[in-house]
Order: sequence, then C-alpha cells, then structure tokens
Amino acid sequence: MGGMADVELIEDGEHPRGARRTDAATQGADKAVAVTGPDASAAGSPPDQQRRRLRRLALGGVGVLVAGLVVTQQVVDARERARLTQYAEVPGVLAPVRSDAQELWRASPETDAAFAQRTVPTLVGDVLLGGTVATDGLLTLGAMDPDTGRSLWSVAVTMPGDPPPAQNPAWVSCQEPTAAASPASPAAAPPPGGTAVCTVEVPQQTVEITTSDGGTYQSFVGRAALLLVATATGEVLERVDTPLGTDVAAAPGGYVTVTPDVVLDPAWNEPEDVPDGGLTIARYAWGATSPRWTSRTPVQDYAVDQSWAAADARQVAVRSGGTVWLIDAADGSLLGSLAGTDGYSGSTSALPGGGVVSSYFGGTGPTSRMLTADGTTVDLKGLTTVTRIADDGSAPDLVLMAQMNQDWSRGTLVALDARTGEERWRSETTSGWSVVVLGGVVYTADEDELAALDARDGSARWTHELEHGGDAQLLTDGSSAILAGQGRVDAYDLRDGEPLWSSLVVRSGESVGLQPVTDGPTAAATAGTTVSQSWVTTVGRHLALMSQTGEVTVLG
Repeated sequence: MGGMADVELIEDGEHPRGARRTDAATQGADKAVAVTGPDASAAGSPPDQQRRRLRRLALGGVGVLVAGLVVTQQVVDARERARLTQYAEVPGVLAPVRSDAQELWRASPETDAAFAQRTVPTLVGDVLLGGTVATDGLLTLGAMDPDTGRSLWSVAVTMPGDPPPAQNPAWVSCQEPTAAASPASPAAAPPPGGTAVCTVEVPQQTVEITTSDGGTYQSFVGRAALLLVATATGEVLERVDTPLGTDVAAAPGGYVTVTPDVVLDPAWNEPEDVPDGGLTIARYAWGATSPRWTSRTPVQDYAVDQSWAAADARQVAVRSGGTVWLIDAADGSLLGSLAGTDGYSGSTSALPGGGVVSSYFGGTGPTSRMLTADGTTVDLKGLTTVTRIADDGSAPDLVLMAQMNQDWSRGTLVALDARTGEERWRSETTSGWSVVVLGGVVYTADEDELAALDARDGSARWTHELEHGGDAQLLTDGSSAILAGQGRVDAYDLRDGEPLWSSLVVRSGESVGLQPVTDGPTAAATAGTTVSQSWVTTVGRHLALMSQTGEVTVLG
C-alpha cells in the first residue's frame, strides 16, 4: 500500500525565466494539482521539475485519449467494412455510390448484344447477361464485364417460328439457375464460371378482344425457349423449345411447361369467341424426353391472359386468366387455387415458405389475395404488393404490402404473416412502391418521408422529412439509403437517416454524371452543364442512367 501523498499547489505564472509559452493542453496542466509521493525522486523536486512532470502526465493523458479514440474509430470502421462486405452479396445492394460518380462506360441497344430496348442485362455471377431478338428472328446473347462494359462473348441462336412483330418485340431474361440446376448428364461437372438460365419469349400473333364495356383487351400468343448457358463462354448446354402458346419456366434441375387446351386465335373479337379450357403443367428434368409428372387445372372461361409460372423445390405456382394454382413440386398434386376478382391480375409472387400472393387492379379497386402453403385463401382488401429492391432475408416470415386508397394514393405499409396472412403490424408511415430490407430493418420512402422500421413490430427506428418531394426511387449501397429521381440523387445514413450528400444528375457535352451540391434541393447546375432527367436504374451493382433512346450510362 502506498503512503499519503503531499499536495503542493502551483501558482499560475511561476514559469522560469526564458520558458516558451505552451499550447492549451500544457497551460491546462500548469493549473493542475501537482502530486508528490514519498519516493526520493519526487521529494524536494524544484517546482519547475514538478511542472514538467505534470506536463508530461497531462500530455500522456491526452495521448491515451487520442489513442483510445483512434482504436474506437478503427473498431467502428471495421464493423462498417464487415457490414458492407456482408451486404455486398445481397442481390439489389449496389457498390458504394459516390456523390461525384462519373461515367464508367455506356452501352446502347443498337450496338450491344446484352441490351434490349429499355431493358438492362442481369448480373449472373460475375458477368452481365442479356440478349436481343432481331427483326429477322435471330437471338443474340451477350455477356459484359459489369465494371468496364467490355464485351466478353456474343453468340447467335436461331429461334423457331416467325420473327416478332415490330410493335411487339421479343423478351429475353437471364437469371441465376434455381437450386440444383445442372447439365443433362448427372456426371458432367459444372462449367467454369457457372451457368445461367435464359428465357426467350417471341410473340407470333396478337389477339384483341372487345369487352362488354367497349374497352379493348390485347394479348399475344408466342413461342418460348429456355436456354441453359455457360456464363464464361456462352455455350448453350441445354435448350428447350415449346410449341406455339406453351410457356416454360426454370425449376430446380430442370423446367416446367404450361400448355393451354386452346391456343389464342387472332380471329377472336369478343369474349364469347373465346372457348373454355384448362392447362396442362408438366415437370421435366434437363435432357429428359418424358416428364416426371403432369398436372391438370380445372376448365375455366375467358382464358386470354398470358400464363405465368414459377417453381422452386417445394411448389409450382401457375397463373392464367386471373386464377392461380399451387401444385406440389414433388408429385404434381394440386395444393390449392386462388380465384381472381372482378379486376385484372397485376402481379403474382411466390412466397419463400410456400404459398402465393396475387394483386389485382380495376373493378372495385385495388385488392390482393393470398393462398397460404396449406391451401387457405386470405382476402386482402385494399392491399397491393410492394417490391423488395434489396433483401438480405432478415424478415423471411413477413409479406410486405401497401394500403391503397380508392383514389389510388398509397397509404401505410402493412406486414402480414407469410404463413397465415394475418396482419402482424401496420406502420404510421406511408409506403413507397418499393422497400429495402437489411439487418431486420425495413426502409421505405414516399414523396415526403424516408423511414426505417423495425421488422419485428413496425415501430420507427428513425424518420427523416424529405425536402425535395417527388416520387424518387429507393436504392441502397448497404451504408446509405439512396433516393434517385427528378434529376437528382440524395444519400441518407442507414443508421440514423441523417443526410450524407446531395448531387444533381448533370450532362456536360456527351458525358453524364453526378455533381455534388451544397445549396439544398433547389440547387442549380453549374455553367456549361444541364440537369439530366434520365431514368435512374441499376446495372449489376452500379447506379446507371437510361436516356429516352435507351442508351445506358453506368456510373462509378
């Protein structure tokens, strides 16, 4: 145990002759209490030595404080890097977006095979994949480097049937293959770089039906193809061509076909001309000539809508004419059906845990219906689905929907139990058309407010009033919420909603990029530049701008 310490008060101003003036930290030490212990070195020390000792102690304390702050900041930075690394693998999360992001590369649907008019290629693994079908019916698939825009490969594929009509172009979509998708031979090793599944829809004939209220309903009948492609080379490993009117969708280890009893006929003019009919659903493995199983839907009337299908390891969901059927993926047995409403089907989404939700518009107003995994139908009056722009899977048991008013304005964000359809919570925040789900937090924005909601109960973590208004698109790079639209981009901290930066989308000559501004939402572009009203989109993990001609500028 140490002994008692003698305390000597040092008078301010007792500086030895010739001593230099000290900084604020040292001056503060001069006014401190000098402590001398019983040790011989301290006993009898002159006041100037004691002051020097105190200065060293004070500066040492400052050093410890600074070191502590540095360590704390390093911990915070490490956590932020870990968070960004974690979210970098989440589909929909962008690479870090800078306030002064400039053009990395640009592409045009007229010169780049991976682009079609007003669409962008899909990031599959480490490459961008897309395609176009020319007026002569030739399909061109292409791959690009997402960071440089460099063409990696381009392959031409002949499509059966007639070329698509000019007013109704073909549709090409590539995606990651569903689980267990592989080449036909079970012994074949996956190709280097992996595979992608590309779906091609080529319209052949257009059907126009005049409804009882004098309106016109238009649909088309076409041919579909499904291609399993090696992403590194473009080699087509498997190919499925369907008959006229038959749709196809990828499934784990293979695909599903949907064949109607009656193929649409351009001679039909009125609803009475359309015969009743059902659908045959068949499940195939890659390379197989016979299906694993087939399933039939009941006969229905007025089946003019294009059918839609989605399959996973648990279920196959099929929609036609506003009706949705849920089929067991193992044996093809019918699990349940979801009858349509008096409106038309706007969107249908399969639920990760089984079941499906479908939104309808028109008729008596917006509404939705859910078919749960156990076959129970749940009516969701006034609700419509919202798009999850980015989702890390931290709220898998929730179905997020927006309350729609009769005037089609959006109301609150509503969370439903994905298993039962029961309401879990209803926020006080107006919902946007899309949301971001990261780390158990739901981020949403409308014209007036950006909000972060706890996914467990809908309570607000934080809200931020938006100054510029408008209907901006919500995006994220994992650390900030990015609102893009009306010729500007604004970033807000995901942790507390505080503004990080604002930029205008400006054009200078042929170049388009972001120009940081500090004068608020009404800031004008600098001399020699003009604000560009390009449509904001994403290409791979990069923010991008699409012009009215379909040219895409990728920023970084």
